Amino acid sequence: MQFPGHANLMSRVSKGYWLIILSILLAGVLAGCWDRREINELAIVASAAVDLEPDGTRVITAELYQPPGGGGQEGGGVTVGPQRQAHLATGRGPNFFEAIRELALKVPLRVYWAHDNAIIVGEDLARQGLREVLDFWDRNHELRRGTMILIARGRAEEVITRVQGGLQQTLGQEITGLNKWVKVNGSTRIPTTHEIFGELSGGAANTVLPVITVSPQAMPPRTTTPKAGDQRQQALPLEADTARLEGMAFFQHDKLMGWLDPRQSRGLAWTQGWVARGGLEVKCPQDQEKAVVETMSTEHQVGITMQGGQLRGQIKVKVTGDLTEQGCFHDLTKDEARREIEKQMAALVTCEIQAALAATRASGTDVFGFGGAVSRRYPGVWQQLQMQWREQYKTLPVDVAVEAHVVRTGLTARPWQPRAR
Repeated sequence: MQFPGHANLMSRVSKGYWLIILSILLAGVLAGCWDRREINELAIVASAAVDLEPDGTRVITAELYQPPGGGGQEGGGVTVGPQRQAHLATGRGPNFFEAIRELALKVPLRVYWAHDNAIIVGEDLARQGLREVLDFWDRNHELRRGTMILIARGRAEEVITRVQGGLQQTLGQEITGLNKWVKVNGSTRIPTTHEIFGELSGGAANTVLPVITVSPQAMPPRTTTPKAGDQRQQALPLEADTARLEGMAFFQHDKLMGWLDPRQSRGLAWTQGWVARGGLEVKCPQDQEKAVVETMSTEHQVGITMQGGQLRGQIKVKVTGDLTEQGCFHDLTKDEARREIEKQMAALVTCEIQAALAATRASGTDVFGFGGAVSRRYPGVWQQLQMQWREQYKTLPVDVAVEAHVVRTGLTARPWQPRAR
């Protein structure tokens, strides 16, 4: 026998029971963060360099953000000029795990890698292979696949220890800034470790990395403010070592095979869609004075065909641009003059592409992606040629077709003419 309202009473008790359980669970979650990290207890990594010693020792050099006010002069002195707000620490070990553990013993804070902007790989380690670096970066729960990766000629630690950025606090921030504008020139690119994983996992398993170098940069003459009680002023050097991107390095699987200079690098970039805007210097048809066309858009296609039982590569590039500089007094808006300019543009792009082809063919490193095109279009043929594709690429005939157009002349249609006096 049930009393009147018994069902409603049980419903209210059941709801109350679940509310109590939910409150207990929320209290446990909201009571605090079990894995919290206080910012003042962290040494945040801005960039890192990895090198290989002749005896097989792995070396990691980390650039750590320096807290504000940590690098001031004693006695109230103020430094004027390029000075990075960073601390450097180096660790060594038989593997990267041990090297990082050894590095941590030299830093009075917890080394935190989640905000690492870039990793620079030394030449000796790159020749042995990127596999160890990529595997460690992919397994570590703090390291991100969005980290940019670059290569240095010689030792990578030289870049981190020598560069004296003036516009950014750390080298990691400088590389991040360069990445935003790297397509303006078009002679290189800065990939992430995630992109490199993808490129080394398909087709002919080849890729390229940007080369970062140390370049002396002129600085305005300045002096430091003297310390309290010291009347002497110290002149700063008129040059500072700055970071510079210069060409690319190409890889067969994960091993460094060779280098591309800026011209060859842009030749590859035309075929991969990495050039957003680039300058092409041509000659005025009448007097051979120089003119400059800025490319505003590019279209590219890398493919493969089978002709008479033989594979043949095809590269098609379409470039459009604006006239941005003119050293002659002739009217380049006329059809005949414009066609001559476009012909020269196409010839320049073709030469750069062919230069990149020649550089990579010597080692059989197919960074253009012809192997991937074969595997997609002729999978049966790829199964037969995959193991000897390096030798096949060295002699693969490639047709290069470049189409160029000048669409605008800026704010002035005709060149300025000086008046006779």
